[in-house]
Parts: sequence; structure tokens; C-alpha cells
Amino acid sequence: MAYTDNADNSVQTFESGLMYDFTFKSGLRGVAMLNHQYENVTDTFNLSDDVYIPSGKYGFNQFETHLNSPQSNPFVLGVDFTGGSFYGGSRLSFGFEPLWNIGSTLQLGLKYEYNILQFKNRNQSFKEGVAGFKALVMLTTKLSASVFVQYNGAEDAVITNFRLRFNPSEGNDFYIVLNEGRNTFRDIEDPRLPVYNNRSILLK
Repeated sequence: MAYTDNADNSVQTFESGLMYDFTFKSGLRGVAMLNHQYENVTDTFNLSDDVYIPSGKYGFNQFETHLNSPQSNPFVLGVDFTGGSFYGGSRLSFGFEPLWNIGSTLQLGLKYEYNILQFKNRNQSFKEGVAGFKALVMLTTKLSASVFVQYNGAEDAVITNFRLRFNPSEGNDFYIVLNEGRNTFRDIEDPRLPVYNNRSILLK
């Protein structure tokens, strides 16, 4: 996958990699990937108040693996790991995602990811966790509702997504989607941040 600049056709982002997908007789599934990524950063951007990525051209490699217990079980556990270089530094990430299937009408899930970024040449480091909760309720065979709530410790923000799905006939779906971004630490900047970064209602 590659993205180029419309002005001079220079490569801005390029990704390539190898992937191996496997499944055991027990139902345990997983994937292992070795990725190479190139990024042409034209403007410095911040990861936090103390950590930034300077403009420049970066090439880095990462190894990723994802494991999932059998999907047919009432309790399903997913485990993720990523490690490698990252914008002139290093990245180590791990996460887990438990999922409970409670009967045929209710599904509850949690998600947590922790990232450790280090940039020794700039004497910078960054650690942050992202936690999430999701639920799916099958009200009828044609009507369902889902909600996803995520907290980002680095940005002190809560993101909420609610979706109502109605299926009047086969192949036709109607959605009502509500999205909201809320600041949990409003005094981090001056002037004080608003309660909401964004709020929207979509009909699809």
C-alpha cells in the first residue's frame, strides 16, 4: 500500500509485509505479521506534551501477532503484541480483549492496550493505556443496538459510539449512529477545553 503527494508524486506513506494465518484443531486462531513502513513526515507532530516526532523520512520494521481462543466458546479471549522500531525509536505494545456471549441476545466485551514508546536519541519516552467497553444487544431478529466506550489516558478523553440497526428486509439495513468525544481533563490547556470535542448523529 502506498500514498503519494498529488503535487510532485513523492511517496508519503508506504507499507509492505508478510503475514501468516493459522488455525488449530482446538479452534485457537492466530496471525503473525512482519511489516515494513515508510513515512515522509513533512511537519513535526506531537504524541504528548513532552514527546514529538520531528519532520523527516522514516523507515521502520515491526512484528505483530494476534491470538484468539475458539469463537464458539461462551468466553472468548484475544491477545495482541507489537514490537519493533518506530519513527527513529522503539515501540512495544500489548493488549487483551475478553468477550462474553451471554445467551443469543447479549454480548459484552472489554479491551485494553498499553503502549511503550522510547526515543533514546531525543531522550524521550511515552507510555499510555487505552481501555474500552462494548456491548451488543439483539432486541429482535431485525433490531439490534450496540455501544462502544473508550478511554484514552494520553489524551484524557472518552469516545462513545452508539449504533441502532434495523433490518426491514434481507440486504437492507437502516442505522442510527451517535458519536461523542468528551474531555475528562479540561484544565490541561488555557483557555479551558470544552466538555465535548465533537457530537454527531448520523442516519445511514
